[in-house]
Amino acid sequence: MNDFVISGIGDAGIGYHTEFSALELIAQSTLHACADAGIPVDAIDGVCVSKTVGLAPGDRPALEVAEYLGLRPSFIDTTLAGGAAPLIQIQRACLAIEAGMCSRVLVAFGSTQASSRQRSLAGHVRAGDDTRRLEQLAGLPAPIGIAALAAARFMSECGLTPEQLASVAVAQRRWAQHHPQALRRDPITIADVLGTPYVASPLHREELCMVSNGAGAVIVERAPGATAGRGVRILGYGEAHSHFSIFEALPLTSTVASTSSAAAFAQSGLSTDDVDVVQIYDAFAILPPVLLSDIGFCERGEVGEFIQAGETSPGGSLPMNTQGGGLSHCHPGVYGLFLVIEAVRQLRGEALGLQVSDAGVALCQGSGGGAFGGSQATVILGAA
Repeated sequence: MNDFVISGIGDAGIGYHTEFSALELIAQSTLHACADAGIPVDAIDGVCVSKTVGLAPGDRPALEVAEYLGLRPSFIDTTLAGGAAPLIQIQRACLAIEAGMCSRVLVAFGSTQASSRQRSLAGHVRAGDDTRRLEQLAGLPAPIGIAALAAARFMSECGLTPEQLASVAVAQRRWAQHHPQALRRDPITIADVLGTPYVASPLHREELCMVSNGAGAVIVERAPGATAGRGVRILGYGEAHSHFSIFEALPLTSTVASTSSAAAFAQSGLSTDDVDVVQIYDAFAILPPVLLSDIGFCERGEVGEFIQAGETSPGGSLPMNTQGGGLSHCHPGVYGLFLVIEAVRQLRGEALGLQVSDAGVALCQGSGGGAFGGSQATVILGAA
């Protein structure tokens, strides 16, 4: 993996309202990424795009984006794994380049779910979707009810208190206050979070990600071919998959992020001690405590105190979600690519918000797929 870099990044349309389509937002973010990498758009010969709100019906977004950009790629990928998909596609891009199928790969995602007033699987069951129907009959609308069930189990078994869970949202907001793109920037306290209504107990409104528009893009290529000389190195990768339905997700207090992160650390030759900044999927406030524990940054019974003490906040020992995460920055439906974009900015010393001093190694953890993190992908990045 050390032979590959992310040479360009871009984003566009982060907000609640837009006059542009999802395709136009993806195109805008792609143009920004290509300019950042110092390449023309027609230098791209691989396209990876995950399923999104605002594109044509069906599961062929990579082909649709390629056509819109005027490309004839020799490699495309449409991995459907929720928030983990963009990180998985970064590894697929490296494999395709290594196999000689292409040389520069666009990994992109865009959505107009806020403008479209649509959110995939927001409690709705498709015909023939038997597993999701069982969850709905059990009173677990996807995905909020499922996350609430996992949160209740983690709190019961691992000693996480309501105040510690609320402190996840508070920590994210402390970063977002300084980030010009963040959609939620007003300061909040633990009391503020606990004072908002329950959406699905024990999760309060401020402990859920927002529904927004937005698009992101990154360019993956082999290191010797990186034209701009600012490529961030891909040091390690791992993925693991366990379930689709919550009925197969036991125990609810952990995920296979332990497996994906172990593979990434083994490939990179690094450990948790070497990580300077973490970007962790946080569609719900319960995910960071679970994933930090799975990866090995904290013991399961100590992670709540760790976050409440400010260790993941600005000035803490483990800066996490330095743009505000899905709880405060944005959440167009798949946030994984925005984790990578922020990690690249931090490693280049080009953060739009608060810059982590001497950031040399970043870990990105994408979570998605099945109910409550059934698919996990870990990408470890290093400064050029």
